Amino acid sequence: MPGREDLTIRVKQCIVDAIGVKVAATAIPDDMPLLERGLGLDSVAILKLVAALETEFNVEIDDNVLRPELFRSVGSLCDYMAMRT
Repeated sequence: MPGREDLTIRVKQCIVDAIGVKVAATAIPDDMPLLERGLGLDSVAILKLVAALETEFNVEIDDNVLRPELFRSVGSLCDYMAMRT
């Protein structure tokens, strides 16, 4: 589905921008964990990522959804953003 592919690339670009890595957004696998052994996002990086997503998608992400399950993988975050857009 083309809309989902575009959304996934936009989410991945937000991740790249938020954590400041020198990697192409398209090089990040959808099943890449965002926490711990994956990209290793810490609380500051999570906050930057949330701010980037809110700006990119013009949404407000409520604090009550900011749980580890949301950041289980790139795909889980994309699933959430797909429901919000």
